[in-house]
Amino acid sequence: MIALTGTTQSHNGRRVAQPELETPHQATTTTNVVDTPSMAQLLITGDWAGAFESLAPLYGAGYRLTLTTGERTCDCPLPQAPALTVLALGPETPLPARGLLSSREQPWICWNRSDDPERDLAAYHAGALTVLPADATASVLLQSVCNALAALAPAPLASEGERRYTREELITLPSEAILEVRAGVVAQTVIHADGSEVLLGLCGPGQILTGHPEDSCCLQLVAHTDAVVSVRRWDEATTNPTFVERLRARLRQMEAWSAMGTRHYLDQRVVGVLDLLAEQFGTPQGDMIVIDVRITHAQLAAAVGATRTTVTRILGDLRTRGHLTTVGSGANERFCLHTLAGNDHGLR
Repeated sequence: MIALTGTTQSHNGRRVAQPELETPHQATTTTNVVDTPSMAQLLITGDWAGAFESLAPLYGAGYRLTLTTGERTCDCPLPQAPALTVLALGPETPLPARGLLSSREQPWICWNRSDDPERDLAAYHAGALTVLPADATASVLLQSVCNALAALAPAPLASEGERRYTREELITLPSEAILEVRAGVVAQTVIHADGSEVLLGLCGPGQILTGHPEDSCCLQLVAHTDAVVSVRRWDEATTNPTFVERLRARLRQMEAWSAMGTRHYLDQRVVGVLDLLAEQFGTPQGDMIVIDVRITHAQLAAAVGATRTTVTRILGDLRTRGHLTTVGSGANERFCLHTLAGNDHGLR
């Protein structure tokens, strides 16, 4: 087992990480590295043959890496307990027992280099926080590590009972808890065994979300925008006189979102999702309804089960037919509907 740390040197005005080798019995130190949360200790294990270049972005980000191979995760004491284990799963690599590496005792993520869907599911059942496909790039690996550590870190308190999250940050919610969105928008997604992500809905201020147990459903909550939420236990949340009405609105939203996903034609599913978002986040502007939340073509594609390219083509057709238009550009771009289905699911 070897431990690697990064020092930095100046290169064209940028700070570039340079890996150094250490024996596991030396103190692991990092010098001249920008003081960021990315200075966490990572345990790298499994089948990394021919793929060590994928670790380069982790060095550059300032992570401290300990490499080990074989079935055991470590054969001598680590300088400190790793914040996360990254397991490269080859065709012959054994999966850890849930008691050895679990998402609670020792959080870990998996890179399934064998690209076997059955091993994806087996890794999730063994406690992996996420499973990356065989063709995952080094930048995807780095982002997955960042997301996993962000999800594991305790959320800072904004005030009593409130937590703040930045856009695209994972939100952890215990299975026996209720989350209420106070400000911003929270997305609920599901990760499939092949690594694809499906959008299950967006929740805005006043709406609630329930915790889900750790299982093969692989549901997750993500801050769609900067968001402030409050988290309460079920027994506390149910004492609020508005809880029943909010829960009913949440059930209606889930049913409506599911119904849109069963429409036969893809353009109908796209229009259905936009109608629901207009009902939820729409603002009248002349003869149009502006959906006052940013949603990208890729996110729409994740909601209706299509590719981004196909959704872009469908949106172009809808514009040509006069069903929708857009205002603004970039992060400020918003969809505008010229007609609304007239549904009332009580989503506001």
